[in-house]
Amino acid sequence: MDNVSGLAFGPDGRWAVVNTGGPGPLDLTYTTLRGTIVIITGLPDNPVFSAPFSVPMHSLGNIDLSLDGGTLLLNDSTDLSSGGKKSQAIVLQGIRPGGPPPRVAATHTFQTPAGYPAGSPTPVEDAKLTLDGRFVVAPIGTIRDFDAQGLPIGLNQIAM
Repeated sequence: MDNVSGLAFGPDGRWAVVNTGGPGPLDLTYTTLRGTIVIITGLPDNPVFSAPFSVPMHSLGNIDLSLDGGTLLLNDSTDLSSGGKKSQAIVLQGIRPGGPPPRVAATHTFQTPAGYPAGSPTPVEDAKLTLDGRFVVAPIGTIRDFDAQGLPIGLNQIAM
């Protein structure tokens, strides 16, 4: 596995899912779709790695697995493919071993606000699933403007 970014254990601790940026070197321009997830079963004694499953990501943000292990959130925190900064939340279903193959169930793009100052962070650095895996909670703690003294004014929103 190349460029491992995140690890989340299944409910019983005998399997896990890993987010990777591989194969190959990372694209630090964040313009190319790349990324995979790998499911590891047989933990802790006899780990078996699944074939990589491609996911539409530009960067390796955090991952989060629902308590029942059925839903995985991938946070594509930095997407520069269209010129401006944006983030994406990608929800996968079918992660649990022995079920149907994983599939992208939903995606949501968080655009930067109008007049977004250059050099500001991306809109969503860290998103999480609710405990039941039905909703994504994404704090948008970015800069929306600067005041008269040049100090940042936060956007400070939470998206669900």
